[in-house]
Amino acid sequence: MVTDYEKSVESMWKDMRELRTDLRGVMAALRDKASERASHVRENISQAADHRLEQLRHVGERISDKSRLAVEKTQETVRKRPIVSILAAAGIGALIGGLLLRKRQ
Repeated sequence: MVTDYEKSVESMWKDMRELRTDLRGVMAALRDKASERASHVRENISQAADHRLEQLRHVGERISDKSRLAVEKTQETVRKRPIVSILAAAGIGALIGGLLLRKRQ
């Protein structure tokens, strides 16, 4: 004959097995949700990085264009006024040299 105590113990074991099964399901669902969220975050970071790289490319292109224009303008000025350009370069060199000598003393 099965006593009430034994029935209670058996019922408790059954409940624990069900709880274990439920917990496995919850853990699997949490794992899937975390994986999904991590994938979403990775995608957002990747898109943001791509956007920033594109912005940097545009900035680099603008700097390159402006630098090229400055070089062309300088070359044109030197061709048009070679004497003035030589005197300006000598003056700038003398100024920098004077500042460097002053700083050493």
